[in-house]
Amino acid sequence: MELKAERDAAEFFISRLQGQIVKLELRQYPGDLEGPKAWLKLCKALIDTALSYLRSAEDMKKSKPDRTKLLREANRVGNNVYNLLVEMEGAGADALPYAVVAPMQRWIEELGIKNVTFFRSLSVANYELHRFNSDDYEGIRDPSQSLKEILCRTHEWPYLRITVPGKALTILPHFAIVAHEIGHILHDQKAKKFRFKKSEEQKFERRVLTEAGAQEFEEKERLFLNDVTQRWATELFADAIGICLLGPAFFFALCAFIESIGLGQVASKTHPPASVRRRIAFQNLNRGPEYNFPAAFKKATGVALTETMNSGLLDGVPGATLTLERQIRTLSIRFPTNEATILAFLPDLIETIAADIYTEAERIVTEIKRDLLYTSKQFAADLREHLDNLINAVPPIESGTKIGSKSPTELATILNVGWAALLTKLDDLAVREEGTELLSAERSEKLHSLLIKAVELSEARRKWMNT
Repeated sequence: MELKAERDAAEFFISRLQGQIVKLELRQYPGDLEGPKAWLKLCKALIDTALSYLRSAEDMKKSKPDRTKLLREANRVGNNVYNLLVEMEGAGADALPYAVVAPMQRWIEELGIKNVTFFRSLSVANYELHRFNSDDYEGIRDPSQSLKEILCRTHEWPYLRITVPGKALTILPHFAIVAHEIGHILHDQKAKKFRFKKSEEQKFERRVLTEAGAQEFEEKERLFLNDVTQRWATELFADAIGICLLGPAFFFALCAFIESIGLGQVASKTHPPASVRRRIAFQNLNRGPEYNFPAAFKKATGVALTETMNSGLLDGVPGATLTLERQIRTLSIRFPTNEATILAFLPDLIETIAADIYTEAERIVTEIKRDLLYTSKQFAADLREHLDNLINAVPPIESGTKIGSKSPTELATILNVGWAALLTKLDDLAVREEGTELLSAERSEKLHSLLIKAVELSEARRKWMNT
């Protein structure tokens, strides 16, 4: 029989993929969420399509070229499935803290985001949102009925995967940065386009052209400027959503993480300088009567909440300010001189729309669900109720002043109380000393364990109440 070996090989490959899917269906996923299950349903729908090609390839009435094409299509779809399964690496409960994913998914659902979403953890120093579009499958010939049905559910596309760091960087207080990734989703779906005032654009252009010794921007430089400003505005919007949902916890997490991975004063094409993001985020911790976080922090801890309190390394060596000239020289290693000059001056321009960006972020969250806005009143109540208890090794499992009306503690509360303890009360944490060389690390690890326990028990209590 012509092409028998080729057909047998394709069938064996698809059979192996089916076996892998069955194993993944039996795996436990953090929070028992639907995202990984929906991902596997997509894989199975693609397998159904590949199997239909195999069945058609058995029809000896078809010409050899037609049967050859069908087998190639079966292999192509099979490879597509294999790549999708690879994308699920790190999505199981063995890689992610089991209880932590459910409250983060709850943020997504409460913000009205309908897309299929799942989380994974990888040994990478990065938080990332990745989009998988239905367009990738619309060119598949004769899709199975199951694949057609999935592609018709347009409100679930694109499928979204949020990656968080694994292993040593699986640090719960840093998980506040997930709110930034959710901010990217909201930006795609709801945010307006941010525009600069004409006078600010003209002032920026004069400064750049004077520094570059040029008369006007070339077309490629204008395209570069437009691309970068849109990317930067998107990042600041995502930061703004983080501040709206989590207040100081997001600010502390952002600063600590970008400092730990070595970001600082130099800009990139995709992100404003870390020090600029920090400054804008800090300013918005005190943007109105409902958001006076520094005052609440000082009252509860006795420590001033400053812009640099957990990220002094972002500013480089004291006295060694990165001058504009040095910034341009540094950026010129990776960009043409005029583009490097644009990037060096751009922070001043982007800050002129920072207030508009935060106003838009707050407007969107308010319209969807105002209760998701984390206020300084809530922050003060959280610290008053839980901070001293946490220092005495009592995790914040439930909140409320009356015994009969206590509710499971929200992740926003756990993260904020955790950061306050980490930054102001760590030396007082009740922990048995195992040694002296890394005593602060021991206390930090103990605090981390208490916070994980708080999430686990509060989620267990929530599940019990819902049942």
